Amino acid sequence: MTFDEFLDRHLVSLARYARAISPDRPSSEDALSDALLAAHTRWHSIATMEYPVAYVRTMINSRIASTRRTWYARRVTPVDSTALAELHPDSADHADSVSTSQAIQQALMRLPPRQRAAVVLRYLLDMPFEDIAQELKISAPSARSAVSRAMHTLRTADSLVVTPEGEPQA
Repeated sequence: MTFDEFLDRHLVSLARYARAISPDRPSSEDALSDALLAAHTRWHSIATMEYPVAYVRTMINSRIASTRRTWYARRVTPVDSTALAELHPDSADHADSVSTSQAIQQALMRLPPRQRAAVVLRYLLDMPFEDIAQELKISAPSARSAVSRAMHTLRTADSLVVTPEGEPQA
């Protein structure tokens, strides 16, 4: 498989994955582009792997983790949605969906990196525990435990309710 074929097949899911595990959109885009650039330069060895997409997701994980460790990383606080509504009173109100997405994102950011990655792989990418374990380089019971602990943390979060099916709701 060529790198272009890989991108055609997996770019959207990689972008969704990066967005789900990063604190904000710009850092997810940076991590994704850095990981894809590094993958392109080593594509001859990555293409021979059994699961190249899992390797690229691991590259994204490490870039997001290293970005969060740097002293110059900063966060931009979003503007209150009521202030935006005052500026544009005729626009459609998407505040509920935005606030739900923000609540889910904030709850995910409170999780440790391994738990966050396990939850995203399980519920966003719908991966079985065995594949999650292989990708995170842990055992299948550890993957189940990471998802279980993360879901417990999300259930006990103040502003987030998680249904028994695992669907977060604000």
